[in-house]
Amino acid sequence: MVLLVAGCILVSVCMVEKPPVKEMEEVRGLLSKARELEAAFYCPQVYEEACKLYESAMTVWKGENEKWMVLRSYKEVDTLVVRACSKANAAIRKAEAGRKNLKAVLREKIDGLRFEMKEFEALFAVLPLETETRKQHARGKMLLNAAEMAFEKGDYAGGREKGEEAVHLIQSAYCVARKKLVNYFEKLPVWRKEAGNAIEYSRKNKAFVILVEKLPAYCHLYYKGEKKYSFKAEFGRNWLGDKQQEGDYATPEGNYRVVRKMQGRMTHYYKALLLDYPNAQDRLEFRRKKEEGVLPQKARIGGLIEIHGKGGRHAYWTEGCVALEDKDMDVLYEKVRQGVPVVIVGSTKTLDEALKNYSL
Repeated sequence: MVLLVAGCILVSVCMVEKPPVKEMEEVRGLLSKARELEAAFYCPQVYEEACKLYESAMTVWKGENEKWMVLRSYKEVDTLVVRACSKANAAIRKAEAGRKNLKAVLREKIDGLRFEMKEFEALFAVLPLETETRKQHARGKMLLNAAEMAFEKGDYAGGREKGEEAVHLIQSAYCVARKKLVNYFEKLPVWRKEAGNAIEYSRKNKAFVILVEKLPAYCHLYYKGEKKYSFKAEFGRNWLGDKQQEGDYATPEGNYRVVRKMQGRMTHYYKALLLDYPNAQDRLEFRRKKEEGVLPQKARIGGLIEIHGKGGRHAYWTEGCVALEDKDMDVLYEKVRQGVPVVIVGSTKTLDEALKNYSL
């Protein structure tokens, strides 16, 4: 009798189906890899289906384990596991492809923005802009750095989000800056005429003439109508536009003359050429603007505009003067005399040409 019972038990044990333990471990491993590859981001539907199939397999497995071992059947579990493996592998393939594509897109976006910044950033830094535009630009640069860090870590999804916001913020700030420049360059025909007249005067009178361009920032010395020297120049921080009144940190534009040469204790800036600002035209414009209410009645026109040394700071820092490096000021100071014409214009080039040639 004992042998009969033992035999029945042995037969029952042999008839018990084995659970798909290894297969379930394989699914868990595949889902873990898919999760590491951020499949939930790149292919959310496929990844979710794989997870649900795995969860269903676990539920059915637990249900079968509650039955008497002889009655257990893992066929449905096997089917669910096969389907879960298939979906998990699909999620991995899609996530890898998505990551590769997003990596390329993000790299292109970052490189494109960096190139645009390389072309425009130096000029943007010295443009007189509103504080809010500066803040927007600064936040964009911070997000761009964060996007690059995410890229290096392989977090392409997070990098994309930061990169897109960085592009929006920086390009929006650049748009504001470019609009100001476009409006400023509406005076180009006037500037070219004034510059051309000055060069022609130099040619006809076999004389020296100083031509100052704000963009790109140069001080040119002409003699007999030919350009003899070009010096890098720096201006007042509110340089984009004509001087309006005292204390506006703007460099005046127009036709002037050297009225005094100064050096040693006569100037704080190594050597200097004092200009006749304000001239008659400046005074006329100043009175008109006060009468029209453009300027307050208490406004003063200012003066003491010079071309002087102590430049080379790679910034726009003067109170309205034109600053040169001392070595360049030596040359200019030696060549010119009192009465030499000085013409200050925004540019003689188109805006596109000026941007290509700009450096600080």
